[in-house]
Amino acid sequence: MQAELPAAASWNSTRHRPRSFASTTLALGVLQALYEGGRRVPRDTALVGYDDIAYAASVAVPLTSIHRPADAMGELALRLLIAKTGAHGQPHHHQQIVLRPEPLVRSSTLAPQNHSASARAAVRSPRGGRADGGLLS
Repeated sequence: MQAELPAAASWNSTRHRPRSFASTTLALGVLQALYEGGRRVPRDTALVGYDDIAYAASVAVPLTSIHRPADAMGELALRLLIAKTGAHGQPHHHQQIVLRPEPLVRSSTLAPQNHSASARAAVRSPRGGRADGGLLS
């Protein structure tokens, strides 16, 4: 996680900061850098990780993450491999299998409870959509 901190620390001095990240590990590094820079999550920045590592829910600001079904992916891969090895001489049939990730919404994307309606309206973009990509509630 230390490798992510220098880049994340530079976001403390910018007006526009990212709101989501490719991995939960990176998002946790950014969370630490923002905290060290005096920024508050989710008030100043909403963070979302992808792959929901074990300690994402137990940090100071529990991190919203997208849980990918790794156990189901492994089990399915094993079943497909076993089926393929038992199909001697059989033609191969391609399949499309979709395993849906599950969003785990935690504190890193929730707006503080004391926000007024006018403060929530301030996060709307000029085009009428959410300026924060819909990450803040």
